[in-house]
Parts: sequence; C-alpha cells; structure tokens
Amino acid sequence: MKKILVLFAAVVFTFAASAQDSQESLVKWKGFRTNGFGDNWEISAGIGVDFFAKLGHREGLENPKFGDIPAFSFDLSVGKWFTPVVGARIQMQGPSASSINYVDSSLFSWNYLFIHADVMWDLTNWFVGYKPDKTYHAILTTGFGYAHKFATDVTGPNNEYAASFGLINRFNVGSSWAVNLEAKCMLTKIDFDQINPWIRTGAQRFATGISVTAGATYKFPISTWEVAPICPDLDPYNDRIASLENDLDNAMKALDEANKQLTVDQEAKDKCAKELEEALAKLKECEARPAQTITTSASIQNTDVSFTIFFENGDALTADAQSTINQIANIIKKNDKNASYLIVGYADKSTGTYQGNMNISKKRAEKVRAALTKQGIKGAQLKVDWKGDTEQPYNVESGILNRVVVVTMIQ
Repeated sequence: MKKILVLFAAVVFTFAASAQDSQESLVKWKGFRTNGFGDNWEISAGIGVDFFAKLGHREGLENPKFGDIPAFSFDLSVGKWFTPVVGARIQMQGPSASSINYVDSSLFSWNYLFIHADVMWDLTNWFVGYKPDKTYHAILTTGFGYAHKFATDVTGPNNEYAASFGLINRFNVGSSWAVNLEAKCMLTKIDFDQINPWIRTGAQRFATGISVTAGATYKFPISTWEVAPICPDLDPYNDRIASLENDLDNAMKALDEANKQLTVDQEAKDKCAKELEEALAKLKECEARPAQTITTSASIQNTDVSFTIFFENGDALTADAQSTINQIANIIKKNDKNASYLIVGYADKSTGTYQGNMNISKKRAEKVRAALTKQGIKGAQLKVDWKGDTEQPYNVESGILNRVVVVTMIQ
C-alpha cells in the first residue's frame, strides 16, 4: 500500500507541475490559450461493473473469450484541461473483481485498487471545433499506473504496473455539470489475480479488466476558454519582405560595383590630369628653350655649329632626344668627313650632389656619343667631355633646361 501512496503523490506532483508550466507559458493550441493554474479543473465519479478476461492460453486450458464474472466497480478522478482538446486526470478505480479457479472451476472473488494518470483527448473539440455550449463530447483517455491486489484467504497481495485505455461519452448539463458514460480497459499481467500462477507459460500473457461506469462530472469555474487573436496569414508579407531584402541586397552590390568603377574612373582622370600637367610643363620648357639653328651642309663647313639634346631624368634617351640625334647624324654625314665634334654633358645644379651631377653628365655625353656611333658616325670624329653642374648652359629659373648634352663642331 505504501507503493501506491508514493506513486499517487508522484503523479499528483507531476500533474500540478505541468499545470503550473501551462499557466506560465500560456501556450496557444489551435487558436486558444491555456488558462491559469486554477482554471478548467473538474472532479468526476462513477459506478458500474467490470469484467476480468485473460488473453492467451494456459497449458491444457481454454480461457473464456470474454470475462469471468461481472463485479461491482466505481471510479473517482480529478482532472484539468490545458486546452479545449488536451487534458489530464488522476483516477482511482476498484474495488472488486472475480476470476475462475481453473483447478476446480470455482468462483474466486478478490479486491483491487488501480491508480493511474491519463491524458485526455477531446475528439469532438479537435475535429469539430470548440463551442462552449456544445452538448456532446467524445473523450479518448490513455494512461499508465499501479494496480494493487489485496490479500485474500486463498492468495496473498500482489502489485503490478498496468496500462489504461478508455473512451468517455460526456453530455453537458448546464455550464458546471456533465453526465458521463465511460468504458475503459486495464491491461496487466495474466497472474495479477494469483490464480494458478504456476501453470503460466510464455511471455505474451495478459489480463485485462474491462470497466463500464456511469457517473457525473462537476467543472469548477473557470471552464471556458480564451480565444487567441486570429493572426493574419503573414506568409505573403514575409515573402514580399524577403523579396525586397533580396532586391536591396542586389542594389547594394550594384552600388558597390558602381563605386569601385567610379574610383577607377577617378584614378584614370587624375592620371590624365597629371599627364596633362606634365605635358604643359614640358611645353613651357620647350617655349623657354633658345631656338636651335639647324644648318645645312652647305653652310656648316666654315662656321661653328652646335646642337642640344634634352634629357628628362637620368641618362635615358627620350624619343625626342633620339629624333634630334638622328638629325645630327644626318647633318654630320653630309658635312666635311674630317670634321670633329665635341660632345659635352651637363647637369641641373638645383638637384643632386656635385659628384652625382658630374657622373650623370658624363653618362649623358657617352649615351649621345654611342647613339651617334650607332648611326654610322666615326668614333674618331667624336670627343666627349662633361661639366656636371659647374656650368649651366641655360641661365633660367627652371633647372630642367640644363639637363642637356651639347654637340659642337670644333674643326
């Protein structure tokens, strides 16, 4: 009996805890809200008959197909509904049952108590819909519990676990009362009654107690349900929002690409502006240069002739410098074959050091001499000298004009 009381306390605690959780979370289910802990409770009681049948065969004996002897039965339960469809209850049923002693075919009566916790499913509200004034409700119950058989003159006490299945036909009478017609089944071991347990064989042997009771239910206020607000179908809006977010993402990517292209265009524009600025500076330098006198072979023989080759940076020959060297080579070829020419390199004293400018002016002069030699001018006709920045051929503000090599006929 102590085990039954412990089981009963554990079931009550679990039941109350689950009810409290439903109060705190207010879970929506099929358009309704779970109510508070004290709402939607009910208490039921019923009386009727039960039958015990044994499923399976015993050695050499055939069991009755249904029941042995009907006995008086009653049940008492406390339950709570969490939603119009889902509820739970604790039920106690008993107290009497009968079996047949297969040894002498005598009637054997005994007492039992079955305490079980069930989940209740209101099929009417589930499939038809909830209405507070609905009269009939079909309620399915499934559960599990502990069955105790009391000692008799023939057998001792016995305890077994058992499953419970049932159907409640409920007819509401007003807002607080209902009439019930309940049929349920308790499924446990075949030797729960302890009649001839020694002839039991096999593993799949069950005893089933079938109970039919009629009774009443009292529903404590509050017994109705709060209807949750009907939320519109948000899927079209969510799809539209997702589409707009995708469009915005694509637009941001396109804007990012446009900004990158704009950066590239701006860099190209800046480069063009810088090149234009440099070209204008060169143009000003060229305008500031003294006009060169390009003489013909007829007039070069008995007069001094000089040519100037301009450099930009270092000793590299630009295209303009090479063009000037080509002209100088053509004139030298047409002039006196025995004439000699002095090639003198200069450097801009506004930049560099003395020794550095001396070296660069030497390299420039040698570059011009090598270029003229490459054009077919004899090396014996060309003499090289360099002045660094000790002399400035052009006395102007811009030192760039002094980055030159001057070729002069010295015959």
